[in-house]
Amino acid sequence: MEWSVTVYWDCEPEVTQELLFDIAAIGGAAGGQPGDQRVDTTLTVAAPTAGAAVSVAAKRIAKVVAGRLAGAEVMTTEEADRRLREPAVPELVGIQEVAELLEVTKQRASSLRHLASFPQPVAQLASGPIWLRSDLTTFERSWDRRPGRKRQRAHAADA
Repeated sequence: MEWSVTVYWDCEPEVTQELLFDIAAIGGAAGGQPGDQRVDTTLTVAAPTAGAAVSVAAKRIAKVVAGRLAGAEVMTTEEADRRLREPAVPELVGIQEVAELLEVTKQRASSLRHLASFPQPVAQLASGPIWLRSDLTTFERSWDRRPGRKRQRAHAADA
């Protein structure tokens, strides 16, 4: 089985530009800064189990870099490919998109912000607040929507 293994390695001595190139040469993109003590790289490894994949990846790194394994993340290559297909930035929406999603006017969308159950914006820009679309979708599913305007009560004197 093929595994994608990200290895976090504590280097002895510190990371150099040459070391980063040496790590890249064994098949992984090397992450780290010259002068730091830690480097990371992701390798594709054939192994029968996830644990064996980490061991193989660590042995490959140890041939090039003195130091020790600080940590590792391992997943099937199928899972790694699935994650790579996900957007790097979550889908964001402004007040216009909120109104469209909830099928209300922009003014009503703005007033809904005052409900305790309404999600908090993730940021406030000069153009207005922005939210995660997923937060608004969750709100919409639980929103106790009541169509129409509130009725105005007639005063007793008017009757």
